Amino acid sequence: MARRALPSRSPGFMLKQHPVVSAACVSVVALSLVTGVVAFRRILDPTHSAAQTTIAAILLSIPISIFIILFLSLVLRSRENRRPARFVQDIIGNFPEIACIIDDAGRFRGWNSNLEATLGYTAQELDKSTFLDTVAKERRDVLKQTIATVVALGMAKVESVLMSKDGTPIPCLFTGVRVVVSNRPCVLGIVVDLRNLRQAEESLRASEEQYRSLVASIPEIVWRADGEGNVSFVGPRVEVVLGYSAAEVYQQGDSVWYNSIHIDDRERVRQAFESLINEGTRYDVECRVQRKSGEWLWMHDRAVVASDSSGVRFATGLLSDITERKEAEETLRKLASIVQFSQDAIVGKQMDGVITSWNRGAERMYGYTAAEAIGQNLSFLFSSGREDEMEAIMERLRSGQAIESLETERLTRAGLLLDVSVSISPIKDVTGEITGASSIARNIAPRKRAEEQLRLLSAALEAAANAVVITDYEGTIVWVNRALTSLTGYSKEEALGSNASLLKSGEQPESFYAEVWSTISSGEVWRGEIVSGRKDKTRYTGEITITPVTQDAADPAHRYFIAIMQDVTDRKLLQTQLQQAHKMEAIGRLAGGVAHDFNNLLGIISGYSELLKSECLRVDDGIDQTRFHYADQIHSTAKKAAVLTQQLLAFSRKQIIQPRILDLNEVVGTLAKMLRRLIGDDIELVMRFASCKALVKADQGQIEQVIMNLSANARDAMPEGGKLIIETDVCELDRASQIRRGPVVAGRYVRLAISDSGAGMDQSTVSHLFEPFFTTKALGKGTGLGLSIVYGIVKQSDGYVWVYSEPGHGTAFKIYLPLSSLAVDPADVSPIVESLRGSETILLVEDNQELRSLVAEFLTGRGYRIVESEGGKAALAAVAKQTVLVQVLITDIMMPGMNGRELAKRLMETIPDLRVLYISGFTPDGAVQMRILGHGEAFLQKPFALADLSTKLREIIDAPEKRAPA
Repeated sequence: MARRALPSRSPGFMLKQHPVVSAACVSVVALSLVTGVVAFRRILDPTHSAAQTTIAAILLSIPISIFIILFLSLVLRSRENRRPARFVQDIIGNFPEIACIIDDAGRFRGWNSNLEATLGYTAQELDKSTFLDTVAKERRDVLKQTIATVVALGMAKVESVLMSKDGTPIPCLFTGVRVVVSNRPCVLGIVVDLRNLRQAEESLRASEEQYRSLVASIPEIVWRADGEGNVSFVGPRVEVVLGYSAAEVYQQGDSVWYNSIHIDDRERVRQAFESLINEGTRYDVECRVQRKSGEWLWMHDRAVVASDSSGVRFATGLLSDITERKEAEETLRKLASIVQFSQDAIVGKQMDGVITSWNRGAERMYGYTAAEAIGQNLSFLFSSGREDEMEAIMERLRSGQAIESLETERLTRAGLLLDVSVSISPIKDVTGEITGASSIARNIAPRKRAEEQLRLLSAALEAAANAVVITDYEGTIVWVNRALTSLTGYSKEEALGSNASLLKSGEQPESFYAEVWSTISSGEVWRGEIVSGRKDKTRYTGEITITPVTQDAADPAHRYFIAIMQDVTDRKLLQTQLQQAHKMEAIGRLAGGVAHDFNNLLGIISGYSELLKSECLRVDDGIDQTRFHYADQIHSTAKKAAVLTQQLLAFSRKQIIQPRILDLNEVVGTLAKMLRRLIGDDIELVMRFASCKALVKADQGQIEQVIMNLSANARDAMPEGGKLIIETDVCELDRASQIRRGPVVAGRYVRLAISDSGAGMDQSTVSHLFEPFFTTKALGKGTGLGLSIVYGIVKQSDGYVWVYSEPGHGTAFKIYLPLSSLAVDPADVSPIVESLRGSETILLVEDNQELRSLVAEFLTGRGYRIVESEGGKAALAAVAKQTVLVQVLITDIMMPGMNGRELAKRLMETIPDLRVLYISGFTPDGAVQMRILGHGEAFLQKPFALADLSTKLREIIDAPEKRAPA
């Protein structure tokens, strides 16, 4: 009653006044909306079957019905006083499902035509019955309780079964909502016939069963996965192929599949799957997959992408085991690769000779590409005159015969005839009919060349100057050449089959042969000298190299030893002689060292003997003939000893340099006779001179040394004889010469060319040619200083030296010296000495006290003022103390501490007009001895006569002053 007294009858007011009902209604509406949305999306999903779509449509009708019931209940409540019966009848009459209004006693208050049509009752019959009368007896209590729940709580629903008039049970879903009709609580009931839903579910089960049977029957693995790779369905074949059950796949997600993919393929598969999901691109990959048991399979995976009703993209695919196909493809690929990349020419052809296949080996061998050859008749490979051969081959093939290793010729694209070995086999189809032929041709030209080379090698070994013997592993001689039979005196018949001990001389102990055998049996090469015996019992020394030759290391029967032996008996004799010569050379060096000190002693002896002779001549009672004779004999003997020491020192070839203007034509011409003796009679000497004067400024002795050194080298390069050509001419070096040879001073030069027809040198040797101590000669044959001295002399004379050489084409040295415009200097002539006495102040520096005292006493007796010093530093100190200016320096070159040249240089800094006389017996320091003497300088070789000293001293003192440059 209180409800009828409410001031407002709007639906919103009713909900506010009944919160329990309101909450229930809101929950039902929300649940209905969610169910409706899901059902609606399933209807729109193109991937669902017809049965699934039917179920979705039925499910969609349920929330619609519930929504309408709620709406009607609210409307009815708001309009319960305004013609309710007619209003309700208008609303439920057009409802698509069974709709009825039931009062709290279960009697019908109204219904639509769907109730009559579905149950088969007439309106009169329904009007006389209750709603529970239409419900199956076993379900009436439940439905009665549901109606009571609706009246009490406002809403309820239950599945039930209605009975039609003819007794047909009708499964249904009853949804009731409390409404008020004519101020009495009633239930608005919506009944949804579930028979279509059950049929749809049954159809769906049948369809799913059929789908499962289909999936189980195909050999591929059917799968479905979302965009993250999570598998939502996988066919039963997964366990057969990969060893994993479907449950394992579902439980472990994508990790089973992803981790089973080979690590080298994973990224490629992942990118392809992402492209499928994100871009819809084709997913078709092949990859390696590891079975649960560990073995690897090749799988082919392809899939398509689709979206469900909610827009979520998923992929459905087939996974196929293609391992056998891959293995077959690999086998075919290998076979095709073998054929394609074979070095042999493999050609397929029809029985009429038309080419059907042509591999790369054929391209290389014959010169035709596959495109050019395929489709052509094979006849173009046959040279003129071989037509019958082709016909004979085809005839044998037609009869089913194969042709093995036929050695013949084939014509190449270049027109050359190629030696080949051909094997041809007929090709048959499945019926056994011959449809073509396959030929394999091998180029046997290399083999034939190898056979020819083998014959040549055998002939070369046979003709070799050195003895060659080959033995087997047991030491039995299996091959010898003529040189061995000549050396040993044994014939081939006697040597072959004999043991190598046949050649033993007995001079080496058995331990020596045991060491040789230990070396060669271990696979190493043995080199050494062996004294062997000839057939006539004489001995010879052989330099032998024994090399193991192994055909099969595991089988001694295929191991041999080849020994190459050279008779070095004569060379050993020459080595003995050379050793003796080296001993003599060492003695000579020792003698030279002794001679250096001996020169000072001889100088003293000679000097005092001269003084003694002078004293004998001054005796007042007349000449003491006996004492004079004794002194003269001493002086004569000292001079002879001095000659001997000069001979001992001659090998040093060191001299003081005094350049002057020379005509190179004259210098070379004067050496002709000496050169012919130097090079020997088996070498032809040819000299060609410039048509004009070849004037240069140089030291004649040095130039002669250059010519002699280069001529001696040329002689050594022509041990069998040859030709030595020495030429002079005048030429000009310009910018082009600088580009070719490096920096040069442009101008006119005199060219001295010395060429030989000897062995020549390679560029590596030429690049080191002028380095000190570099030599191409055998040990003991040269010092390696000859060419470095040549280079130094030429550079000292402001010239250039270039060498041209090639192995087998001889060597040419070309020396360029600046052309001088001055006249030839006259030969050295001793100036006229007005007086052998003098009064000049002389600084005498000599480390040998006896010789220094002798010279000082002699020069003092000639009127000179002498300042003595034993060394360079002491001499500088003595000069600093002198009040009288020193005019002449007489100094030994080699002294401890400071040498003579350095002393002279230091003194000339303060005494520019100082005259210098160098004295020396032997100087190992080439840098001092080879320097050019300047103006006012002279050199006197120890031992010297006092008269020569006096003369040389006056020469440098009385020489004219050096003119200042204009």
